[in-house]
Amino acid sequence: HNGFSFGGHTHSHPMLSQLTAEEIEQELTKCQKILTRQLGKAVCSMAYPAGDYDNRVIAQVEQCGYRLAFTTKPGVITRESKHQEIPRVSLGVSSPHDLCFAVVAFCFAKYLPKRISRAIVKFATN
Repeated sequence: HNGFSFGGHTHSHPMLSQLTAEEIEQELTKCQKILTRQLGKAVCSMAYPAGDYDNRVIAQVEQCGYRLAFTTKPGVITRESKHQEIPRVSLGVSSPHDLCFAVVAFCFAKYLPKRISRAIVKFATN
């Protein structure tokens, strides 16, 4: 909470669409159990490794109790976004310093004059 949460990414980072239903379930549940044990709270979100998923994977994600799943598809989350196919906005960063700057820029951009916030967002995403 407080704007930060942990989610799963499978146990061994496989291409999920290439696995059997049993293997998909094992990857999802093993990751979920480890994170829940280490964090002391249930993990209900995950990101598809390499953005790889299909309808079988979505069904397994839902069955394993993940309420949200993130893709690598570019886009903005809207009310119409499917809970198991949430898009992302790329920050276009290549180093931890750039990532820190991009996160701070996005967090504070709404408090700055529009022309400055647009320039910061443009800089942070290029």
